[in-house]
Amino acid sequence: MSIYRILPENAALQTNDADASVEPFAQGVARDFPLRAADIALIPPTDTIDKIVVTWVAKDPDGEGDTIKAGVLSGGLRQYGEQRILDATGYFPDFIDEFAVDASDGLPWTIAKLQAAQLTGLAMAVTGADPRMTQLVIDAHTTPPPKGTRITSQSPKADGTSQGPRAIVAGQAPRAGVESQAPIVSRRSQGPQTAAAPQGPTAGLSSNAPRLVTPADLPTLRVAFASQAPRVASFASQAPHATGTAQAPRGEGS
Repeated sequence: MSIYRILPENAALQTNDADASVEPFAQGVARDFPLRAADIALIPPTDTIDKIVVTWVAKDPDGEGDTIKAGVLSGGLRQYGEQRILDATGYFPDFIDEFAVDASDGLPWTIAKLQAAQLTGLAMAVTGADPRMTQLVIDAHTTPPPKGTRITSQSPKADGTSQGPRAIVAGQAPRAGVESQAPIVSRRSQGPQTAAAPQGPTAGLSSNAPRLVTPADLPTLRVAFASQAPRVASFASQAPHATGTAQAPRGEGS
């Protein structure tokens, strides 16, 4: 599980700095505080938000038993935690209120809901000076998907149109600057190669299949060989003379 702290835009409520920076609450008047978009943007879009926890710190400056409650505004509904009686001696303890689902629709929290939500506080009973709040923040508790889970997301283009779905593998960082990789083209993907057309049978023969050659085939074979290529010089032979000198080439059968 991961926890992402989301601060309000109001700097006075971002940290517990006691009286250095506070926001007062008049009785019966709800006050709402937008959230910082930069903090919400740190939540991975593939995470599931299990719950949100509102943490706040306030005090009653004159110790007359002021009460206040805090929570989150979402879907037009202010969702408060338990009403607390404030202490006059200091800003303690940290009050914590958990919200497992968005009460406005009964469904789990999402990043889109947090982007539209606000923190809220309401003083219920005030006697004398208004109660003061010095911190009011949200902690989003999230769970990442199992590694290897493929999630389809829509990636917008610069002009606002969609590039179409693309797969994200949880636990695997995409290559920097590369959204998708074109498939590598191999020879197999280029389609079948064109094979040479089979040559026809040798002229004068009914088939190129092996068979016994008969004397009747000799005239036909001579014509076929003569039409295909010039005679090779290897048909000529040089026989050494009896004296050791070479004779002039002579043709076969001469």
